[in-house]
Parts: sequence; structure tokens; C-alpha cells
Amino acid sequence: MGIVDLLCQGEDGAYVIVELKSQGLGARDIGQVIGYYAAMKDKSNLHNKPLPRVYCIGPAVSLQYKVALLALGNGTFINLKTKIIKEILQLNEGRNEIPVELLDYSPNEEGLLKILR
Repeated sequence: MGIVDLLCQGEDGAYVIVELKSQGLGARDIGQVIGYYAAMKDKSNLHNKPLPRVYCIGPAVSLQYKVALLALGNGTFINLKTKIIKEILQLNEGRNEIPVELLDYSPNEEGLLKILR
């Protein structure tokens, strides 16, 4: 299943799983976060915490990701939110931060979507 990129805790005590991708999000990424969600859901139940939340963040969404996301009720079945990274500035030499904006991805709003082919 791999290692979770970021495992956080929300103010409500819920586990928050963040999967970061430098390339476009694909169907394989959906499979990966389903595994993370299942594991953390069991842990949440054991510790009486709210259901985990999952975020997939990448620069684009592939058609395969979109189809898999639709099969998951647009992410509702695993409490998944998809975010698209919009880089604001280019990385300058000597800087270790990149300002970015995260856009909510919605399969119904193709204007926010750059589909990889």
C-alpha cells in the first residue's frame, strides 16, 4: 500500500490523509488512498474518532482518475477531496518554498480540469 505522504489530525480528532503527487493523478492513486482510508477507518473506529478524511493533491487529473472517482460517488464513499495545484510563481534558485493555490476539483466543472491524455 505504501507510506502515507502526510498523516494529520483535524480539529475534530479525525485522521486526515494527504496524498501528494508531482505528476497528474491517476487511477492507481485512487487505489492507494482507498487502502489508506480502509486502514485509518479501522483505527478511527477502534479509538472512537470521526471517519478519516482523504485529500489527493496533484497538478492535473487523468481520465482514469476521473472515472475511478465517479465510481466512488465523486469521493463521498471514502470521504475524498481532490485538489488541483495551481503554481503561482516559478521556483527561484535558493528558495525552498513554492507559493501555490489549491483548486477544488469537480468532475462537473471541466473548466477547472486539465485532463491528461
